[in-house]
Amino acid sequence: MVDEASIRIVGGAIQGSAGSVLSELDFVASPGSVVALLGPAGSGKSTFLRRLAGGELGDGWSTAGTWEAQAEGGLCWLPQRAHRHATPATEAPPGIRVDDWETAFANARVVLLDEPLVDRPSEEAALIAALKAHSARGGTSLVVTHKVSFARAAADQVWFVGGGTSRWSGSAAAFFGDPAPSPEAAQFIRTGSCSWSVPRRIELPSHFYWIVEGRIAGMGRPGLSRDADEDLASISEAGVKMLVSLTKQPIPHLQLSSHGLRGRHFFIPDMGVPSTRDLAGLCGDLERRVAAGEPAALHCHAGLGRTGTVLACMLCWVGMAPDEAIVWVRERGRKACIQTEGQERFVHTFATDYRPSRVTADWLK
Repeated sequence: MVDEASIRIVGGAIQGSAGSVLSELDFVASPGSVVALLGPAGSGKSTFLRRLAGGELGDGWSTAGTWEAQAEGGLCWLPQRAHRHATPATEAPPGIRVDDWETAFANARVVLLDEPLVDRPSEEAALIAALKAHSARGGTSLVVTHKVSFARAAADQVWFVGGGTSRWSGSAAAFFGDPAPSPEAAQFIRTGSCSWSVPRRIELPSHFYWIVEGRIAGMGRPGLSRDADEDLASISEAGVKMLVSLTKQPIPHLQLSSHGLRGRHFFIPDMGVPSTRDLAGLCGDLERRVAAGEPAALHCHAGLGRTGTVLACMLCWVGMAPDEAIVWVRERGRKACIQTEGQERFVHTFATDYRPSRVTADWLK
């Protein structure tokens, strides 16, 4: 006899060093269900899934409430960007290829997946089939995804979170129906993101600026004008998932991970420019990550020259004309962005080499 609930959260709360991430969580998932956990970037979904799987949240984190995942038959947890291998949370054998979904789920009663299609969109149909087969065997799956079409096809239940708490739960048919359960749900269904008017716990750094709201940003080095951890906590709260360091010394990985951030190092000398080929590689990666619901911020020392130049090139990469991109960055960032004539010329050179004939990023249209 299976228990009435495979997953049960009662009064759940997660708190980090910067304050509460999620609170007042009440949720139940029954055997034989596929649940899509949806919500805007930065709403705590990945942290929630890690806690439910029994993973470590790190120093300064605490939880409250009842957290139950009835997985005596095995639990399979795939963290975000796990690439080639599923990560067993209990006794599942190591080394399972994540493109072999049926094998990965075979011995699991509960499956927890965090953005499983990032970097592997061609596997969507196979994953949907494996989830439905797992459900037919009485298994329960909880899947974090930003991809609305995948959630619509795979899930029979939706749990919608944002603004620090649970916003709605029910059948997928009701969530994706017309009308949607709320204006925020309708916005998420249209765009893959949404927002709530909630008080910001920590003010963003004065040198932080969104180039495309909720997608890609620039800033000075964390700690430029106040404590670095305070800066990192605030940009994480704002939804940033990745921080790209353009300085010689990047922000340490452990410092980033303590705030739920991942890092990338792309050194450019002060007042200098990179090679167009190397920058094209960075721009391609940023485009994929932003499209996958991972907002990014870039920093140099002051957030002006190198940062502004790369941001303008990123806009060119997705189809904006170079002069328009330079104006765009200066208007949304700071007037001093892109500081030298050499940096301006580089934006034009990069656009000549790599700009497509039309805007290619949905988030820029």
